[in-house]
Amino acid sequence: MRVGAFLILFALLLAAAPREPWSAELRAQVATARSLIARGSLDIAFDGPNEHTDVRDGRRYARLPPGLAIALVPIELAARGLDHLTGTIRSAPLLESATSAGLVALACVVLLTALRRAAVRPSIALTATAALALSTSLCAAGRIPDGTALATLLLTCAVLAARGPGVRSAFAVGAASGGLVLIEPALFPAGLVLALVIALRRREPVRLLAGLLPLLVGAALVLIHRAHIGYFPDPPGDLTEGLYGLTISTGKSLLLYSPPLVLGVWALPWFWRARRTDAAVTFAVAAAVLLSVAQLHRWHGDPSWGPRRLTPLVPLLLEPIALWLEASLPPLRRQALAALGVLAVVGALIEGLGAAFAPAAYPHVLAVVREQTGAGGWFPDLDDAHFIPQFSPILGQAWLLDHFLRNDRNLAADAPWKLLQQNTPRLDKELLALHLDWWALGWPRLPAAVLLGVLSALATAGAWLTVRRLRMLR
Repeated sequence: MRVGAFLILFALLLAAAPREPWSAELRAQVATARSLIARGSLDIAFDGPNEHTDVRDGRRYARLPPGLAIALVPIELAARGLDHLTGTIRSAPLLESATSAGLVALACVVLLTALRRAAVRPSIALTATAALALSTSLCAAGRIPDGTALATLLLTCAVLAARGPGVRSAFAVGAASGGLVLIEPALFPAGLVLALVIALRRREPVRLLAGLLPLLVGAALVLIHRAHIGYFPDPPGDLTEGLYGLTISTGKSLLLYSPPLVLGVWALPWFWRARRTDAAVTFAVAAAVLLSVAQLHRWHGDPSWGPRRLTPLVPLLLEPIALWLEASLPPLRRQALAALGVLAVVGALIEGLGAAFAPAAYPHVLAVVREQTGAGGWFPDLDDAHFIPQFSPILGQAWLLDHFLRNDRNLAADAPWKLLQQNTPRLDKELLALHLDWWALGWPRLPAAVLLGVLSALATAGAWLTVRRLRMLR
């Protein structure tokens, strides 16, 4: 069942991969990976401006920690070999997305395994796993290789390993936490929480050292990297703004982009009553991640679809929902499963909107409106769009997609912010610049058709394996 689920999710996520999944942040990481391959140096010699790079001693460096760039090195090497064989295909973006799709599928399988070990019935475990991959913000992480997928897998494995006894489990927690810090240093407090959990559960110095040492090594590497490139983070932002934006805002709320988590309103209190030890660890890690991410200057992680910095928490928050469904009485279970199905459909539609165009497309339209109208007086920064319902990216993507499909250039006629800003400028150029962000549209037809056929075969094989396993379990 696990192999089948992995194949299905991997095929679906990769089939929906974008054409060019490169934000300025990701371009800097890719350039660093290529520089490591070509020259063994962090100097990316980047042409053109990039807000995520700095120049020191005549060399340009990416500000971001090196974890993702190092992870991209083997992918870039594979892409070079594939491009040399085909001669016509730029395979690097798709291979990078394939890696993210595989990591997300693996994180979902890890959750599926944990649910089955907790005696959750296969139907509920598979439903929760499918909802996690296709109806939450983890879906976007499976399409775009910005490190979110790897951070999600590492954090999920670290929390699950923290529940186990022995030095080996403690070292697994430390290794996963250390890798997590190399991808996203803001998640260091979550690693400290897990190290504290290890120390409190069994007061053995060896376990504490095994859990803490790899984490400290990861943090030290981040500090050495920052000292080498001469960059230190921006001062903290407004914690209240970040908390509001990541939890209940109309632009970046975790619940808005991961609707199945709404059932946590009922599941989390049950989780605390029924499995207090596991719940305490999950809640402590979630609080550490939320607080550390919310105080960042760029808490939103733009340009991105949804709150990508909180996405690593999604599997940990969905686990109690599946456990609660299993423990519920049959009448309540049926109602809750129906609700989960509805929320999953809503979430899939939201993720589908996010996959229609590049994440930066709608913010670019907002920037044009802000600059060419009087909106700048009351809309001083693009980040404020996340707190204005009429500027919600979900509404904006739906509006752009509707006009794109109808080839209607009169975007100003029904702009979602008309009640706030009447004098919307003409946006014909912005509509003409839009294109569906799907990799197959940028490939030659024959290779695209072959790859889509391979992905269909993988999904079919995964479905067959899953059905076969379900029949054996009856």
